[in-house]
Amino acid sequence: MESRPALLYRLLRPSALVLALLTTGAAGAIPAGGRTPPGSRGIPFGPWAVPPHLIGGLYTGGVLSGREPYLKLDEVRSRKGQVVLYLARNKSREGGRISVAAARRFLESWPDITPYIRDGTVWGIIVSDDIKGRRIWGPGAPYYAEIDSIAKVVKERWPDARTIVRAPPSIMNYRWKWVDWAWAQYGNLPRMGEVTSFRDRQLAEAESLQLCVVFGLNIVNGGDGSSGKGVPRRHLMSGGEFLRYYRALLPYTPLAFHWQYRAELEANPDLRNAMQEVRAWADTMPRPSCRFERGK
Repeated sequence: MESRPALLYRLLRPSALVLALLTTGAAGAIPAGGRTPPGSRGIPFGPWAVPPHLIGGLYTGGVLSGREPYLKLDEVRSRKGQVVLYLARNKSREGGRISVAAARRFLESWPDITPYIRDGTVWGIIVSDDIKGRRIWGPGAPYYAEIDSIAKVVKERWPDARTIVRAPPSIMNYRWKWVDWAWAQYGNLPRMGEVTSFRDRQLAEAESLQLCVVFGLNIVNGGDGSSGKGVPRRHLMSGGEFLRYYRALLPYTPLAFHWQYRAELEANPDLRNAMQEVRAWADTMPRPSCRFERGK
């Protein structure tokens, strides 16, 4: 009888064609696959805090943050981009602790973004991140029930919205009812291990929790030191690392958003060339769908 790890690998592994393209760096046409919004193709690529006016060039999407992350959605739509909106931390807590009531008040101040969700401009909404941070959320972190309740607030207003927690599935051991997606951000750190082991562990954990998973990279301080920039355990990634890690992660994620946009990183020839290559891969790859998406 086939073992569970072997079955997971067989079900989740990319096709031979995708692997060949990633190995050679080729950017040939691959038929679109999975659940994709009308008119979209491939896997959106970009950084957190993406300047919307850069979508359509090097980037095809990213994360919009701040107190009013919805303000630039018309521009994103006009550039045929896809973005994730981030719920500001300061608007999700009161008295130094996570607060569902505060998050509800904040979300009630937003305009109706239903049209942007339905046409795919807004891919999803991050309802919490760094969930173990006690200095961020309070001494009892992680507050799983409260995070799920904030996701419920989002779903009550926008039933079609994907709700996301930026945390790897391995630290999300909870019976989630309203959260759809975990966001596993990889950096070359001892606690994360080698990228393929990290990937496979998070996929297995997501399966056990009946969650979907997005993979991203911490380009700013998740490098192995080969770039020669940064300090121990906080190195800038090199272009070679960026390519290597995305070769392992890209076939398994519907988004490829890295932390974070900085003009000087985009101006770095090594990193820019790597970003251009990953963008070419992402444009032509099938986008994975997830059977655990709630309400989709």
